Amino acid sequence: MTTEKIKNYKQVEGLCKILPSTILDDLDYNEVIQFAAQYAVSVDGQNMILNTEISTQFDEINYWLNRADQLRLLLKQSPIQLLGFESIIADVKLLGIENYILDIDAMLRIKSLLQNIRNIREILKTPLQDGYHILQEELLKFHDLNFILDRLYKIIDREGKIHDHASPALLSIRQQLKSKQNEIYKTFKKHVTQYRQLGYLAEGEESVRNGRLVLRVLSEYRRQIKGIIHDESESGKTVFLEPQELVELNNDIFDLESEERKEIQKILSDLCKLMHPYAEDLGMDYVNLVNWDSWLAKVKFSMSIDGLKPELSQEYQMSIKDGKHPLLFLKLKELNKKLVPFSLYLNEKTEYSYFPDLMQVESL
Repeated sequence: MTTEKIKNYKQVEGLCKILPSTILDDLDYNEVIQFAAQYAVSVDGQNMILNTEISTQFDEINYWLNRADQLRLLLKQSPIQLLGFESIIADVKLLGIENYILDIDAMLRIKSLLQNIRNIREILKTPLQDGYHILQEELLKFHDLNFILDRLYKIIDREGKIHDHASPALLSIRQQLKSKQNEIYKTFKKHVTQYRQLGYLAEGEESVRNGRLVLRVLSEYRRQIKGIIHDESESGKTVFLEPQELVELNNDIFDLESEERKEIQKILSDLCKLMHPYAEDLGMDYVNLVNWDSWLAKVKFSMSIDGLKPELSQEYQMSIKDGKHPLLFLKLKELNKKLVPFSLYLNEKTEYSYFPDLMQVESL
């Protein structure tokens, strides 16, 4: 949020009769929310905090404070650590198109979203969390899409690759690939031993050209070995030759890799068909998770500065007991110094004044 945006808030003028319209600037509001935003794990969560709008509605503010206080108490019992997650807004728009196939990266983004939601659910469903009615109400805004997450876990492994067991066909193809690759290496070693004994090979280790194992054959023996020449040395004394037997095996691998790609596309297609009816739900869940990210970030920031829940009053008065400016508190904390708190009481008859120089500091 920019200073210019803050100055456009008409409601600031009526925020309280005893406070000036420049109160947000005076209190370093922009700087404070920038610190809070650093605790969010998503870009949109950070932006939501940076663009937080103030409110003058008593009930709304009270709800926010109660929600934050419940989160604070919850974090003390069962720390909620969201995993980093990215926007899926573009993904769900594409998912809404019938027969559209998302790529693996999009699947991973959706997986992260649903895993975070599951983690929050698991913490709040324990017996210790019975008193968190506001958080329970917020939790109900998430859709029950655990079946999608379960399917994603069966398809995508921890490294973000399609799991061998994603389908019986894929498992069979990959087993054949592994067998062919082992056969290629054994066959290659056999040729190295055979042609080295005949004196056909140049000195040096085996080489790879165009992704294929090749023999380093002396030019004068190039016609003694059937196969494909992929390259030759700068001197022309050595050619890099792929034996014919390996050519045939590599062609088999090429065909199997083509089958593998087709099977993966089929798996992703089936998964997208499963998720297609829930594209809108996924989008809504993403927005809700961003909300949770921003709430958690603000509460974690509050806890870092020893923040407490204030008591609200609809009277034109404000009482601060042992108050500390968040930015000064953090700065002095880095310097291993203690901030001496201040107390303040204002009502509609009190003239507002702000004296930052009166903040005292003492060494720990």
